[in-house]
Amino acid sequence: MSGQYLKADDIELYISEGRFELADQINDRLLMKFKEDRSLLVKIPIKNCDKNPFDGYCWSKSKNVSSGQRHQPTYTQMEIFCQKVTTLRCTEFSQKHVKKHVIPYNEFRYVHYFTTSDSDIQIPSDGTFEVRKKGIEKRAAEILKREVLPHRNLSGAMKVANDMGLFPSNKQLRNLARSSKTTLISKTGPRSRTSLAMVMKIAAQFPDRITYKHNGTVLNELTYIHVFDESVKLFMMGCPEHSKWERWLRYVDRLQQKDEQMRKHSIRKLLKKHPDGVVFPSRVHVDTTFNLGDVYVTIALGECSNFKSKESGKHRVLPLGFMLHSSKSSDTHQKFADALRDTCFMHDDPLRSRRIPVVLIDGEESLETYGEALSAHIIRCDFHILSLLRHNYGGATAAQIAKPFLFGRKMTSTRNRLRQNNLSTNDTTVWKSGVFGVFTMQKLKSRLEKIRGKVDQRIFDWVHDNRRMLLNHASAYAKLKGGHILQFSTNNQNECFNNLIKLKLTRRHTTPELIHRLETFCEEKIQECWYAALNVSQYVSLSEDVSRFTVEGKIEHFKSIGLSMPLILALNIPQAIAKAFNRERMMKEVDDVTNLRFEHRGPSHFLSSCLHSRTEGLLLGPPSEATTCPVSQHIFQNVRIKAI
Repeated sequence: MSGQYLKADDIELYISEGRFELADQINDRLLMKFKEDRSLLVKIPIKNCDKNPFDGYCWSKSKNVSSGQRHQPTYTQMEIFCQKVTTLRCTEFSQKHVKKHVIPYNEFRYVHYFTTSDSDIQIPSDGTFEVRKKGIEKRAAEILKREVLPHRNLSGAMKVANDMGLFPSNKQLRNLARSSKTTLISKTGPRSRTSLAMVMKIAAQFPDRITYKHNGTVLNELTYIHVFDESVKLFMMGCPEHSKWERWLRYVDRLQQKDEQMRKHSIRKLLKKHPDGVVFPSRVHVDTTFNLGDVYVTIALGECSNFKSKESGKHRVLPLGFMLHSSKSSDTHQKFADALRDTCFMHDDPLRSRRIPVVLIDGEESLETYGEALSAHIIRCDFHILSLLRHNYGGATAAQIAKPFLFGRKMTSTRNRLRQNNLSTNDTTVWKSGVFGVFTMQKLKSRLEKIRGKVDQRIFDWVHDNRRMLLNHASAYAKLKGGHILQFSTNNQNECFNNLIKLKLTRRHTTPELIHRLETFCEEKIQECWYAALNVSQYVSLSEDVSRFTVEGKIEHFKSIGLSMPLILALNIPQAIAKAFNRERMMKEVDDVTNLRFEHRGPSHFLSSCLHSRTEGLLLGPPSEATTCPVSQHIFQNVRIKAI
């Protein structure tokens, strides 16, 4: 039995004969037994241990790094009782003759210790070598996530955990809090450089954008929200109308009821009509980024179907708004989501109501509030799902093995299969969808059973436990419902935008400076759409060519896509003049004049009202003396008024 790794037949025999000793963990008693007998057979419930049960040793292929040695065993595929499993073959770092074989099967991990020579065996309790620090136990981690962390901050959770007899480190507790939606997370990272005086100055200037808490001298909590009104208007004018969106949902529901071959045929027809794979290029992307200051930065991007990037030809993504916040709680994100919803509602025409088709998010559960607030379908990013599996459920190798089974893969097809799928026989590969490429729960369960034993058990269990969420937010049905024809959805737009910001902001900034730099950066991106209407932008173009439109046609088109000051844009003003305009001042003046009203009351008698400033003035003498409203006075002084 000792001296070599067990073969599949031997493992099946020992399992059948009950030779593996049941234990909750690898302890000193079992290791002493291994030292005396020079071999050990033990089985541990999967729910109690990691993929390589902790024993204090450092196993296989390990390298000296700054944080100590790390596990890096050899993975091998075996078939145990007709079930494929991934086993670990380990070599002890400081004792090359000490080996370990870990075989996961059903509810247990079967562990075989043995030696390949007669050399002495040293165990961790001997104190002859550095012992690896034990990580938090799986069972304890579940208790902390389920019972301790919800609705508590980290310091409160630590106290409750200690009272329960659990003693996690601060870092372990922070890592567990990342997967808890309701944990109250305060600021992390370097000490805050933003002072209370800075925040109070911002509050005096923008009282409706900022909320904060303090204890008199120290700033405890900060949230600053800025929604770009013009950007939201451009985004909403590109969203599908409510009636069109409802027709699409009914069409997807009919596809769900069809058999697989008819569904494939219908989807291919859709793909010919929309070769980029997106039916409604009006998606919202939400993501949180770090290291820009002493606060988190959450940015909401909106895809505008009426504009395209010149370089890539893809639909332009504009910043709808951003939030600086010290807490990542759902309540904080709800504030930003509500601000976005209110601004979108303000630019929605009730006679031709529009719908936001989909919100794309990463794995952070608190971001789901944006889909709920905007009444939009939610799609989870494929890359972040794979990243979650890699970090929490089996490691990089296990996630890479599971990737084709879950997301699909290209494979060589036979001539008969090509004919069956109505494809050219010149094509040598076809796409074989995975577990997520389904339209019904029944099909998802069926495909999930087919990969049992082919992927890591922890990945299988996670997919099984979250199958309802995956069907609603990550399956082919969920993606088609959100207008994604291709079974591939990522949050790359946010990641690229975050990278662009970090190229501009090369160091951390205080909150006032960060607000100024973010507003400037985002305004420049929005301004490019205005320049695109004049055909003077280097980066953005209109989706529709307006060069042959009349002036009246241009005005109507610019109005229909939400551009401000359509009359000025339609006049084809020179580039130098366009870029010298103060757009913010122009939009304010146009808005003020739009809201300016004159009512004829008699000879030389007019009543003027400015809705913007909500003041009124009576015209009894010269026009310049007719009103106390500064905007109205400006108009009176520059325009000769005649009786209406």
